[in-house]
Amino acid sequence: ATWAGEAAPRAARPSPRHADPCAYRSSSALSRFAFLSMGAACIACSRYGQRALLSRLCCSWPEPCNVLIIGSSVACGWSAGGRQGWAQMLDEALGPQTKVVNEAIPGSDTRIAATALAAALLRWEPKAVVIALSAGNEGLPVTTGEAAAEACADAFLGGLEALVAAAERAGAAVVLGSVYPHGAYKAVHYGAITRVAETMRGWGRPVFDFLTPLDDGAGRWPEALQADPAHPNSEGHRRMFEATRPHWEALRRAAAKGEPNLKRPSKEFIARRRAAPTEPQISAEERAQKEKEKAYRTAYVWSLPRTTTSEELVEFFKTFELNVVNTTLICDRNSGKFTGIGYAEFETQEMHDKAISVSGQLFRGRFPIRLKPSEAEKNFAADTKPAEVAAAAGVAQVYVSQMHEKMSEDDLKELFQSGTRSPHISHPHQGGIQTRGNDRAGQRRGSGGVA
Repeated sequence: ATWAGEAAPRAARPSPRHADPCAYRSSSALSRFAFLSMGAACIACSRYGQRALLSRLCCSWPEPCNVLIIGSSVACGWSAGGRQGWAQMLDEALGPQTKVVNEAIPGSDTRIAATALAAALLRWEPKAVVIALSAGNEGLPVTTGEAAAEACADAFLGGLEALVAAAERAGAAVVLGSVYPHGAYKAVHYGAITRVAETMRGWGRPVFDFLTPLDDGAGRWPEALQADPAHPNSEGHRRMFEATRPHWEALRRAAAKGEPNLKRPSKEFIARRRAAPTEPQISAEERAQKEKEKAYRTAYVWSLPRTTTSEELVEFFKTFELNVVNTTLICDRNSGKFTGIGYAEFETQEMHDKAISVSGQLFRGRFPIRLKPSEAEKNFAADTKPAEVAAAAGVAQVYVSQMHEKMSEDDLKELFQSGTRSPHISHPHQGGIQTRGNDRAGQRRGSGGVA
């Protein structure tokens, strides 16, 4: 009655805080303690406790799904009428009893897909995962030479293996979407994606064969199925959807039961994978020698038009009987546009020397191209000269960093002479300690060399 009374003066209304301060503080502390205890208990209960806590706080945590699709723009349905691509058609074909969630991201490669898959596995808890990525987003169309194409294909396969392992660790069955054509593929690219498709079929998981029904025989889209170099049109999406038909029943069964694998790898496949020869391990000296040889075969190229492509650069040098193994075009960090400079790696040292004499020739018939040896040669010479001098004198050099700015040469010499911090160097050479690199204020940067 006092609280509701309109005639009661403001000062006369009772205040629970001032009426019993100790009771208020104790009840508030108990409430905070109870809330924190409940939150800590929920968080400690694995990912299911986290889901329950988030669902209480956000009131929007989704229900688990049956099938999760991880892919790129083609799986999103780009260039299909009404965005009804093969993944959307698959959703309708599986029926309402199978909940399909499409987490495809346009432009996604295996690295982006790994991040998306980790979040989607926690959010949706799928029973089956369809992984359908394009080798084009890994950079395969812009590679030049068989070695570069094969290296890109190996990187793509390695990323797929990591995605499959992550999905199966979460208890989901895995279905793979095979690689598919691209309008910019050349003969070397076609050989690479053919090997990728064969390797994926040997993994013992179901594979949607997107390559065979859409291939023109050279790795490109047929003109009747292409919307642009990277995407099929509506008819192309329909053919990709038809390629999924042989695995519908197995996908429904896995989505309903949550089988860990739709198809177990055979014992022969596992034995072949274990017995597969690995790349020979090379020493650091051999690796450095290979990098040096590569640098000596690489030329610095500039004064190129801003619309130059790697294919044009390779064809230009072919007119002078020069074989280019790899090209690197330098793009602006912010705009992503070509800056007109790059590097060209030639097949042999003789071709590299001959290419330098090509400097001044007209590119596209009107742009004088400029070439010179790469600056890596000077870097190798600068790095090897101090090492050779030190080796001749019988002195070993060690680089030291993260020193305090007030640390002097005497302090550093005393530290190494004590032998307690660096067991590899007990008696440094007299006068061999050099601190280098001062900033604009004249203070030392805290790095130096010990000989």
